[in-house]
Amino acid sequence: DYRYSVNRKEQLYLGNNVHANHHQPLWAHGGADVYIRNKVVKLPDCTKMDGGGWKLVRHVPANTGRWHPAADQLRGTASYGGRGTKQSEHPWSIRYAGTRFNEFMFATGDCKKWMIVPRTSVLGWYSNGQRRILKSSVKGSPYFARWYRRKGVRHDPHLTLRDYRYSVNRKEQLYLGNNVGANRHQPQWSHGGADVYIRNKVPRLPDCTKLSGGGWTLVRHVPGGRKWHPARDQLRGTQQYGKKGTTRSLTPWSVRFDTMRFNEFMFATSDCKKWLVAKRYSVLGWYKGKRRRVETSSRIGRLHALRWMRRKGKSQDPKITLAPRQLLYAGGGFRRSTGILQTHYGAGVYVRQKVTFVRDCSKLVGGGWKLVRHTPAGYHWHPAVDQLRGTASYGKKGTATSGWAWSVPFSAVKFNQFMFATGDCKKWIVSDKAAVLSWYKNGRRDVLKSSINSNAHKIRWHRRKAAKSDPLITLRDVRSASAKNEWLYLGGGRHLGTAILRNHLGANVFIRMKDVVDCAARRGRGWIHVRHVPAGLSWHPAKDYLNGTAKYGKPSNKLSAPAWSIAFNAKRVKEFLFASGDCAQWLIAPRKSVLGWYSGSARVITSSSRHRMAYKARWYRRKGQWTDPWITTTDFKRAKVGDGNILYAAGGIVAGSATVQHHGGADVFIRY
Repeated sequence: DYRYSVNRKEQLYLGNNVHANHHQPLWAHGGADVYIRNKVVKLPDCTKMDGGGWKLVRHVPANTGRWHPAADQLRGTASYGGRGTKQSEHPWSIRYAGTRFNEFMFATGDCKKWMIVPRTSVLGWYSNGQRRILKSSVKGSPYFARWYRRKGVRHDPHLTLRDYRYSVNRKEQLYLGNNVGANRHQPQWSHGGADVYIRNKVPRLPDCTKLSGGGWTLVRHVPGGRKWHPARDQLRGTQQYGKKGTTRSLTPWSVRFDTMRFNEFMFATSDCKKWLVAKRYSVLGWYKGKRRRVETSSRIGRLHALRWMRRKGKSQDPKITLAPRQLLYAGGGFRRSTGILQTHYGAGVYVRQKVTFVRDCSKLVGGGWKLVRHTPAGYHWHPAVDQLRGTASYGKKGTATSGWAWSVPFSAVKFNQFMFATGDCKKWIVSDKAAVLSWYKNGRRDVLKSSINSNAHKIRWHRRKAAKSDPLITLRDVRSASAKNEWLYLGGGRHLGTAILRNHLGANVFIRMKDVVDCAARRGRGWIHVRHVPAGLSWHPAKDYLNGTAKYGKPSNKLSAPAWSIAFNAKRVKEFLFASGDCAQWLIAPRKSVLGWYSGSARVITSSSRHRMAYKARWYRRKGQWTDPWITTTDFKRAKVGDGNILYAAGGIVAGSATVQHHGGADVFIRY
């Protein structure tokens, strides 16, 4: 201090010939001199920070007392001062608006205070808005700070190491524009000025196509930013834009994939850290907040469900989430929930055709099955409304695991059995054609065997005239099957009970003509096959009134075998079983009801395809009438020929042969 130094020989300069007394140092120290120099403080190179690759585009020195002259709000359009270096003693800026880059770095000249920020965090309009910082001199991991970049405010953005209100008086401001005055609290005074750097950082991203078994094709990409995919096709795959690139592309792009064959989607961030796999049918379709099936994900490595939205007319849908508020896909340039894009370098859409090994259902239960109808895994049953008459035809004929619904006509095909099976063949049921094709509501229908019961049994189904989506075919009675995921057939594109479709690769309808007589096995034990007539125009050739004396042909258990008969002891017979070849029509009667002479008299029937309990019907067995007996499930005169109610006639008669023609012939069994 002057007052301290004046009498202690510590004065070093005075001008204008002021007298130098004996207390001043020049007397004893050889006089006093003045020197000058241009001292350049060598500042460190900030371009090598965080892996390098930085380009200096804007500088303000420490000696100006003001911030950057630029008023372009960091758009990169300002150019002034000629290109200099960070050592320059004048402010300068170069134009960088057309340069490809994705990160800013704001740093003091001595590199002691700095922060790295995504380009998307700096640009955009915000007032005290939270913006993402990748890392800085105060924190080495991503965090958020509140800044300002307001329309019309030319000195913005106002960028600080932490929230503006916290940092403003702590020497943590790193950028202001438009020559705003720099006071003593701001860092460039003591840290060698302030600089702006840019770089295009292309991270080394993993290959997402190998996730979850691999085989994926990238079809749509959006880079890290504040907007989701521009596509408005709701993932139909009809939009194409941008130049096809990779997960590292800095611009959004999409290729058409509507004609590609695929059955699975994968939605993943570009760094592959967050992803999920879903079936095509789970993504497509219309839904609002409904649970959709997810095969696996980075969050839950097993089958689960999530609530998504895909609404008609909403170009930003579908909104596919990994968890609540964790979007993995949105369209239409959706601007919300984009934090995941900025953190994980963008997001992509992948597709693949996953081939699953599936058993050949046509070989089940003896084989010989023909596939005639298919619906894929999804949320809708067969589109057909023909009630299984076989008249519906739609879709291109495919396989048991095709990704689309299809059906071929089969009304003109000769067959006597249906099989309803899931795509993976794990759930199936076999029943006679006649048991399926009649009218019933909660009716007990004959089933030959199923995946849960290898014996003949009965199940309650629906096939109602007014319900075009019927029949409803189930593994158990209708009322219990709905709760157990055991529906096997429903038409009309209904969406009820479709969980079995999604869990078992869809559902199929098979038909076959089984050339084996096996009706007796369904009616108990001890039956002996004694007489047969194949499908045709005439009844049994026998003329023995069922006394067991007629012998002709070669016995066989095939439906197609020529007519045959073996002798049997009629006096020992306890019961007769008469059945059509397809087993649709049958009846059991005691020997006394069948044998004896009668003309239109009521005879006892133990049970039949019409009634489970005993009842009576009027038949004929007259002396001299070689066509007798006439055995019917109802009174002979009331029997409808076309319905197959006549089960026995003889003498090769043609009359009333509808059963023989349309039900695979007719057979006689006895039990002693």
